Amino acid sequence: MKQINDIDFQNSDVYWYMNKFVRKIQILVSNYVQKRIGELCYDDYLYYAKQNITNFKFQKFPIRGGYLGDHLSGMLVVKKDVKIFINSNYELEEQHQAFFHELVHFYRHAVMNNEKTQTFSELINLNYYPFDDRLCETEANYGAGFLLLPSYTIDQLITFNYPWNEVISEFEISSKRLTKRLLDFLIFENSVDFVRADRLVSEMQNNGFGILSEIEVGWREKYMTFPEVSYDYIRCAISKYVAESERNAYLYKVNGDLGVAYE
Repeated sequence: MKQINDIDFQNSDVYWYMNKFVRKIQILVSNYVQKRIGELCYDDYLYYAKQNITNFKFQKFPIRGGYLGDHLSGMLVVKKDVKIFINSNYELEEQHQAFFHELVHFYRHAVMNNEKTQTFSELINLNYYPFDDRLCETEANYGAGFLLLPSYTIDQLITFNYPWNEVISEFEISSKRLTKRLLDFLIFENSVDFVRADRLVSEMQNNGFGILSEIEVGWREKYMTFPEVSYDYIRCAISKYVAESERNAYLYKVNGDLGVAYE
């Protein structure tokens, strides 16, 4: 069996696992606020967290200058209370990204009652993260991307040929985050190599999302239901946080009935 250190934490296994994991959060919020997943926004997730996470506290504070001012966008602390702190010195779009990132940390990692996973800070300092922490950060980044812009929503943006700037404005997402999300969508969900994906995303900024219309057709046929998540990834990565009995619950193929939540 593969060991966790043998797994490339940037690969599609992590992407697809978090795609499936985040859908549980999306469904919870969707049902609570009575909106479709594709209509959910930052305010909906924040409202859900305030109403449903016990002792949840949310605070914004400015950090200007120095290393923390440049690199710390958010922090999750889980003790008696569940606190998410956001650096308000960042642009609003980056604040939203930081909130989603920390929210995924809470649901994916901090609830495991592991002393190590009670505090998370999104510091751009990956050279100093040990492997397990880098894996957690990668999972949180992918998860935040799905919450910011679900794949089904990207499909709709392509169908109606949305302009780049309109997507940034409507979804309150930065150009940098939108670029990263679309690259992941093309590479992992459409098997597009990086060079071509990078070129397509650049073209989208001037010509709109419709240039992906041919890719969209293939995506719809293949991914309205999700493929089976890598068994190796689940056995190795999940076992770092979840007991054997609970881990086994993840070992199933995602069925088409979950796709109803996308509609």
